[in-house]
Amino acid sequence: MFMQVDILATYIHLATIVSASERKAASLRWWNAAWSLARELKFGREVLPNVPRHGIGEYRRDADIRGSFSDGRYLPQLGKVTMTDSTHNAEFLSEEQREERRRTWWLLYSMDRHLALCYNRQLALLDRDCCGLFQPVDDTFWQSTHFESTMLRSPPPRHTGPSIICTGPSVFGYFLPAMTLLGQIIDLNLARNRPSYATGYHNPNKYDADVLDLGRQLEIYAQSVRDLETQTPAPSSAEPNVDNLYAEPLTYNEAPTPSVKSSSTTDSHVQNENILLLKTAIAYAKHIMNVLAILVSGKWDPITLLEDRDLWISTDSFVTATDHAIAAAEAVGTILEVDPDLSFMPFFFGIYLLQGSFLLLLFADKLQGDVSENLVRACEVVIRAHEASVVTLDTLYQVSHILHY
Repeated sequence: MFMQVDILATYIHLATIVSASERKAASLRWWNAAWSLARELKFGREVLPNVPRHGIGEYRRDADIRGSFSDGRYLPQLGKVTMTDSTHNAEFLSEEQREERRRTWWLLYSMDRHLALCYNRQLALLDRDCCGLFQPVDDTFWQSTHFESTMLRSPPPRHTGPSIICTGPSVFGYFLPAMTLLGQIIDLNLARNRPSYATGYHNPNKYDADVLDLGRQLEIYAQSVRDLETQTPAPSSAEPNVDNLYAEPLTYNEAPTPSVKSSSTTDSHVQNENILLLKTAIAYAKHIMNVLAILVSGKWDPITLLEDRDLWISTDSFVTATDHAIAAAEAVGTILEVDPDLSFMPFFFGIYLLQGSFLLLLFADKLQGDVSENLVRACEVVIRAHEASVVTLDTLYQVSHILHY
């Protein structure tokens, strides 16, 4: 029997597989199915520990679910699935199952905002749909063997609803808060394109106030990234010594017993790996937050950017966007040091690398060789990143959609 999380996970896997093919846009059909089903099953709401499994809503196929889609032919045919088995009616959701619901929702929430930027589309999941939902727990805690007992005895403190605080190197720690901010930026960009909003018909200062508010929120996210960076310990200098891995001589057919030095070497290796993971996540977070700042104050369409019919390059927002473009390029330089093949987040990174490069493209086109050394270095770093991404990242479909804004 399919369970609710299993069905959503199936949609997510299918959408991811299709997105890796030549028909990337077709993956939106599966993502739309997942987003619609997650809202219908109320994954954005907390389920109390004493609520029976059948009390959170029975899942039925056919007409009920099909009615939530504008076109039934896009709904995958998985057969008739129900949640009315008497063996499950008396059971309650465990802490692990409740956390699975949360993590599934927040993953779909992040993908909704990421793909809204890639395809210039509106958001499917709103902040108000999950304002009372707990943020996911730390990945290390989630994967521990004592997760269930610890959650029942002393659950860790967590934010509820969308958060803009970077908390760690996991995808929910640094990427989810950035996607929360990206959702607000996308809403602002879509509103900016409406005539009544752009001309300030209702409130002349509305746009400027929204930009300032987003700037303050981006600074909160940036400060949380800096706080996380200051907490990063120095890497251990201990190196494994093959000659002294085992303290006692081995007898025939005797299992080796690791020495204290072997254990300390292993711990040092694990610590260094965790430090590298944290540094990598911080580098990516810095790049993404600078790209988000560019999206707030800059233009998203490279054609409009190059034409510059409204003389945007003579405004203060252009100077601000330029500073962030250089900072984003510096973050890319750090990324290439800790992750040379850009394999840390290949499914996501392409669009942010692309958006962070548009201003540098403008400088190369308009100013030719009359640019500062900082801009030259920034262009060189971004070119290296694009060369490294030829195999790892595929941004051709993103370029085609962005050019048709």
